[in-house]
Amino acid sequence: MTGTDLNSRLSEFEAHLHEAVARQKLKSLLSCEHQLTPSELATRHKVLTEEMAREIAAVEAQGRHVGPIEHSVRYWLDSLELETV
Repeated sequence: MTGTDLNSRLSEFEAHLHEAVARQKLKSLLSCEHQLTPSELATRHKVLTEEMAREIAAVEAQGRHVGPIEHSVRYWLDSLELETV
């Protein structure tokens, strides 16, 4: 991996993070305090796992490797995004 590839991937993460944080701030202003049920948590986990599998497959199809740290960051960002939907 070259420095340019890494910088572009980090820039992509940064943009995604800023969007997720902005949506999260808006959501916190507009939503009530809802506690998820065990069923909702299980569904949420399934959706996140499926989304992660699609994202990683797309990245690896381009010949790039997704390591454990990147996997964790992507999962965290996707969970923020899911909370703002």
